[in-house]
Amino acid sequence: MSCISTVSTEILFNGEALDPIHPSRGIRQADPLSSYLFILCMDFLGQLIQEKCVAKLWQPRKVSQNDPAFSHMFFADDLVLFAKANATNCSAIRDAIDEFCRLSGQTVSEAKSKVYFSPNVDRDSKESFCDILDFSSTHFLGKILDFPLDTLVLPCKIIISFLKG
Repeated sequence: MSCISTVSTEILFNGEALDPIHPSRGIRQADPLSSYLFILCMDFLGQLIQEKCVAKLWQPRKVSQNDPAFSHMFFADDLVLFAKANATNCSAIRDAIDEFCRLSGQTVSEAKSKVYFSPNVDRDSKESFCDILDFSSTHFLGKILDFPLDTLVLPCKIIISFLKG
């Protein structure tokens, strides 16, 4: 953050530098730097997720028996998390999100964040898992980059959108 908050810009006018400008409004959504900062922040979140997976607190998913397991995907400014639908995984997901938010200053957009369960997860379990995650469930995740997310039928998917705190 110090690289962003302590920046100054000088404009050359007729070959001479004018007084420095110290931006005070921070980075905005259209700022060309915001995409790179998002990637850096999400890389850190990816490391937190990987730590949970290595510690066997988060079970990543496989599309089929012989495929590699995966726990998360980043699309533009969205995050898709994948885990087996159980209380241990939900707690690990919540812990990783909370730690990331605490350390980064980001907040989760509750309105944009949803949990999708495969049809074989019973209603009581869905409610219990949603309580742990503090997200509501959905029957349709929509599309990201014109790719329908419902085509990956796995026990639990969580779409999370972050907002700057």
